[in-house]
Amino acid sequence: MNNALTFEWALGIVMSIVIAAMWRFISSTSSRFEALEKDLKETNRYLNEVKLGYIQKVEFKEEVNKINEALWRVENKIEKLNEKISRNIQ
Repeated sequence: MNNALTFEWALGIVMSIVIAAMWRFISSTSSRFEALEKDLKETNRYLNEVKLGYIQKVEFKEEVNKINEALWRVENKIEKLNEKISRNIQ
């Protein structure tokens, strides 16, 4: 009977140590996941900023092209008016 108590007592101690080790492992893994989640959120925020900047650059280039086309049309109209005025003066 003395052996059974000793075996149960030793088994209880071993199980307590195993459970404590598993709890420590889970706790450290959880903190690593939290750090990784924070890094992932920061990376996503930075990626969105880069994406928005790229979209704004594309829109800016399109606006510049529209302005250049409008200026070209105005220049052509001015040249035509200049030719008409030159013909009328002669």
